Amino acid sequence: TYINNNLYQISGLDEEKAVGQSYQVFKPDFRQLRLYAEMQQVLQQGHIWKGSLKFHRSPDGTPYWLQVSVTPFLDGDNQPYQYLVIANDI
Repeated sequence: TYINNNLYQISGLDEEKAVGQSYQVFKPDFRQLRLYAEMQQVLQQGHIWKGSLKFHRSPDGTPYWLQVSVTPFLDGDNQPYQYLVIANDI
């Protein structure tokens, strides 16, 4: 897992707390559950997902938004086994 310094600054997390963790470590706003369900469905089908997501900064909970593009890498059975996420602060 690689995370650039800008995401550490935006999210308020450090490398020790972020690397190797689920995206949930970035404290997504789960009031967007329908959007997350849509994202999971698109990714499971092997397609790229793009959208804007709201997160909450650690540890103070300040909201921030990211424009996100998630690309699944598929195995021989066309199943995602890892993801490339590119996010821009908006």
